[in-house]
Amino acid sequence: MDQAVFCGGCFWCTEAVFKRLNGVFTVRSGYTGGFIKNPAYREVCQGRTGHAEGIIIEYDATVVAYSDLLEVFLQRIIRQHWIDKVMMLVRNTDLLFFTLI
Repeated sequence: MDQAVFCGGCFWCTEAVFKRLNGVFTVRSGYTGGFIKNPAYREVCQGRTGHAEGIIIEYDATVVAYSDLLEVFLQRIIRQHWIDKVMMLVRNTDLLFFTLI
C-alpha cells in the first residue's frame, strides 16, 4: 500500500473526492505544518497557526497511479478552489479585469 499527501482548500471536500476512486483504501484529514501544537479548527481557518488543511491517502498503486491522484487533485480540487476565489472577487467587485494563465 502506498501513501500520498495533498494539501489545499477544505479537507472535507478534498477527502470526499478521493474516497470515490477505485484503488483508494482510506483518506484521513488533518493539519500539516504550523507552529501551534493541536490547533483548533477556527484558529487554522483564520490563518493564525501557519497550518494547512491536508489529507493522507492510502491507495493501491496497481489499481490507481500516483499520477492519477495528482491529476484529480490538480483538476478538481485546485482548479475549483481558484474558480471559487475568482467568483468571490467578481461578486464583490463592480469591475474586475484579470488574466488566467
